[in-house]
Amino acid sequence: MNRLERDVRPILTPLVKGDTTQLNASQIAALTKWLTLKVLVLEHANPDASLTPESDRSAFFQQREIPEYFRFYCAHNIGREQMFLMRHSHTIALSRDGPDPPLNGASRNVQVVTFVAGKAVFQVVSSRLNAFSLEDRAMVTGFHDRCCIWPDPPGTFHFPNRPRLNDQSIHFISNFLERFISASRTYWVD
Repeated sequence: MNRLERDVRPILTPLVKGDTTQLNASQIAALTKWLTLKVLVLEHANPDASLTPESDRSAFFQQREIPEYFRFYCAHNIGREQMFLMRHSHTIALSRDGPDPPLNGASRNVQVVTFVAGKAVFQVVSSRLNAFSLEDRAMVTGFHDRCCIWPDPPGTFHFPNRPRLNDQSIHFISNFLERFISASRTYWVD
């Protein structure tokens, strides 16, 4: 893990400082691996709200394979908060008839993690429900449609980029899973 931290430092530093930079595909891959590590460490701190099954955790730690259901976003922070972390993890089913939520040894199947590090805002959205993308159901227009860096990274990622997010905007994107669940207002009791 020390190597991963060391490798990402020159990539992360201009983002944190808000300096103009361009990231190529290999730099984006290194950054998303570092963000994956941070998400897995957060999950390890609270295993009762874990989304990533042990098999995927092992694949990351052994081969640096990013789980296929992780999607990464990056935007420019213009707010006063220079450090921020919010994680929402839930278990959802798409119908009362099933299938049962696919947990595979984890306790959650949908998660949003938002980090602010200096002038960079990172978000990792994860869904282990087949054919379900949270962003397709509850997209924050201007963010999820413009700031995706993984999968399918752009040839070159330019930073700082738009949208520029202030403190209120950061809290808004951080809570989009909560708003989706609240808006659903569906409760099943068997």
